[in-house]
Amino acid sequence: MDIRQIIKAGETNTVEFKSWKKTPNYKEMIELLVKEAVGLTNTKGGIILVGVEDDGEITGCTKFDTQKIVEAIYDTEIIYRH
Repeated sequence: MDIRQIIKAGETNTVEFKSWKKTPNYKEMIELLVKEAVGLTNTKGGIILVGVEDDGEITGCTKFDTQKIVEAIYDTEIIYRH
């Protein structure tokens, strides 16, 4: 299934859309993505699509540091395990 098909199918228990327009603050967005990712890993896993509105409209997002987000998720996951 390609990305457009996933978006067309809408949000589910394993697919989450996150608007960059509603949370343009980089630090807040990282915190939000960390919470979503940890939540998904504690269930079935899933996909988080940043820059997609709840109705499936693709609005995009500004450039962000993927490595920082991955590290923040990893650090948070370690905290929850202990």
